Amino acid sequence: MTVTLPEHHRRLSDAELFTRVMAPYAGKRAIYLTEPPTVTVEDGNLCSAGSYSISEPCYIDDTGHFNAAEFIICYNQLMYHALAVAVRDDLTPQFAPWTLEDYWAKQLPDVLIVETTSKFIRPIASTAFTGRFSVTSTMAGNRLLVLDTAIAFSDDTGGQCSGTVRLAIVQPPVKR
Repeated sequence: MTVTLPEHHRRLSDAELFTRVMAPYAGKRAIYLTEPPTVTVEDGNLCSAGSYSISEPCYIDDTGHFNAAEFIICYNQLMYHALAVAVRDDLTPQFAPWTLEDYWAKQLPDVLIVETTSKFIRPIASTAFTGRFSVTSTMAGNRLLVLDTAIAFSDDTGGQCSGTVRLAIVQPPVKR
């Protein structure tokens, strides 16, 4: 007899974690990341890189190129996944107090985009491109965690855009 432990009693595999992070997008047919991204810590900063394909936008007829709405959706997918891995693998001090249960409860309602900038340099083909996310600084305040982040997208034909996003995480878990 094989017993499967509940999720909160075992470590999720990369594929299981990816599926769980992308669950809010599945019903809308808006999972644009093609596989679990690579998550690392570089010079103390959380980073992630992933591959995307948008065969059909979830909100409009195909424009033929990557646009501002897709910029935010793709940013969110890479960011949400990177934060989940940081929690699961205890990668950064900011997420050390968190459990995955904490993360699932906060992923959608408590991770807020406060400010964003984007610069589209050359059109990106939406059918195959990559993205790179990094946390550039963090600030902890009165029951608030602020993350300054950077994002860049590019394709193999020279298409590129980049931007910055400030996130606020409301009432993050504190040390136990």
